[in-house]
Amino acid sequence: MLQKIKTLIDLTNESTDLFLDSCVVSREHASWYTREMYDRKGFLHLNEKPLEDVAKSVSDISMILSENKVEVYVPQKVICEMQKFREILKKKFKLMEEHTHLAPHSNNTLRRKKGVFWQIIENYRTLQRLAEFHQFSPNHEDFDIFENIENEIVKIGIQTGAKIKTKVYWDNSLAAKEVGGNNTSSNQEEDLRTDEQIIASAVYNCVMRNRPGNVVTSDSDLGKLLNATVANFSGRQDLKDSYRHLLKYPVKVYYTLANRGLDLIANSSEAKINL
Repeated sequence: MLQKIKTLIDLTNESTDLFLDSCVVSREHASWYTREMYDRKGFLHLNEKPLEDVAKSVSDISMILSENKVEVYVPQKVICEMQKFREILKKKFKLMEEHTHLAPHSNNTLRRKKGVFWQIIENYRTLQRLAEFHQFSPNHEDFDIFENIENEIVKIGIQTGAKIKTKVYWDNSLAAKEVGGNNTSSNQEEDLRTDEQIIASAVYNCVMRNRPGNVVTSDSDLGKLLNATVANFSGRQDLKDSYRHLLKYPVKVYYTLANRGLDLIANSSEAKINL
């Protein structure tokens, strides 16, 4: 039976390596842009409390990266998503400033709401810089091995349908469209395959470094992708050794909940398949 663990802080007190997704903020904040920003025209239309919560949530993740209590990794494509989203936020901020100039207000409420939005942008900048310091990299001599693992997981996601774009995934696309990005229905299908790289990083770390790993995300696809990967590896003679490693050095996926807790939704060591 899959267990629950209270918070992300609990994971940092374990000796298991940690892999962070770009949407690692608590589930209640995962779609915050869609709810709180997308249709807002000026700073006065913002709801302060939800944005303050988001700013704190992003800051909390930065704190975990800076404490070095456990080995924390951020895959390269996750860092790209962070950078792209911060640029989107900056463009949105500029648009709101222009709207405010059209209807100027000079009061404490405006300054406060504008300030909390800018704080989110600054917190994302700090998070991105720390993430770059913790960027996951395979051993130099193993780069081809890592690339093969990543390609295999991409194929598995396609073949099994384990990878499904969710509403959380489209938050950045909505934002890009709003601030003037070229976001047609055809290029909406373009996918960085970030989920696959996150799972590939944890699997590589397990197989090549004998290290278990905890993946934290607000995207349930990662759990499905890990389960599909374990099932695929178990049935292939060429990947039997990798499968044994996944049983011995488990990779787990934790899903963020609305109460800031984490739900364990996948565990590579719980497979009941004969070797």
